[in-house]
Amino acid sequence: MMIKVSAWNNGTFRPSGAGYGLRLSPEDRDACFLKSWKDVSLELPEDGGPETVKILLSNSFWNKCPELRSQRIGELLIKTGNAKWPKNDPPTFELHVVDGNHFTLHLT
Repeated sequence: MMIKVSAWNNGTFRPSGAGYGLRLSPEDRDACFLKSWKDVSLELPEDGGPETVKILLSNSFWNKCPELRSQRIGELLIKTGNAKWPKNDPPTFELHVVDGNHFTLHLT
């Protein structure tokens, strides 16, 4: 299964990558994530092969903020030139379900 996600930022560009993540729709969150999960494993594309990072799911993830937030995501967005975008037009990517709470990100 593929989920369309968009880049997310808390409003401040930080060269460290802090404050970034991936936003998914509440419908995709409800269809592909379980409330019993405390975290997910996310494979990020890297030059030397995929890197898997553990991302904690905050309480706000289940309310009005369906973002996977991680400094590593921010670092990847910066590295690939996807960390700044026109207002209300973030870049979009594909999140693929591997198995259970394991996902892989494809930069498209």
